[in-house]
Amino acid sequence: MRKTETILVAEDDKTDALFLERAFAKVGVPTTLQFVRDGQEVIDYLLRKAQFADRPLHPGPDLLLLDLKMPRVDGFQVLDWVRQHPRLKRLPVIVFSSSGQDKDINRAYDLGANSYLLKPHSTEELLALVEKLKDYWVTPTKSPAPLPTNPDFRAGYRVESQSWSRRTIKTKPQWIISCRRPKFCTDVVEEEPVLLLKIEYC
Repeated sequence: MRKTETILVAEDDKTDALFLERAFAKVGVPTTLQFVRDGQEVIDYLLRKAQFADRPLHPGPDLLLLDLKMPRVDGFQVLDWVRQHPRLKRLPVIVFSSSGQDKDINRAYDLGANSYLLKPHSTEELLALVEKLKDYWVTPTKSPAPLPTNPDFRAGYRVESQSWSRRTIKTKPQWIISCRRPKFCTDVVEEEPVLLLKIEYC
């Protein structure tokens, strides 16, 4: 279990994002906020693609604060994708939306949202909401560790050769449950703190 150290905020409205950032700072939430502008950027961030490939600058989130009405890929599609992803399905997701319609609330929970928060209409209400979020989701609550990309895969190796076609494994595995000798790598998956490789065995 890990503390909530990084929150990924999916918000396409720059003004809402700014007010939210200020509210977190004023309340003193002990976490880092990472902002993305639409659902596709959420997916790119979680998969460490494009401008989000640098993990020290864009650490993996412990919590996703998700707007629903976003361009390209909306919040419902993101939520559905997260819950079906083998490594990300445990990621806590809080929907943060201006929609109070029952159909949206029910759909969000059906897709696996952990909570549904309505966007407030005043600064005071926003500060009170962030305070509650801090008390429940950040300070006492710990988020689950992300699952490996393949839940059945349990071997972690450091890659020291940068050849894409055939990578040489030189470093002893951090942990492994099979003593079979690796033959060659068939897939490369980024995981902290090293690259995890899917291995075919002799």
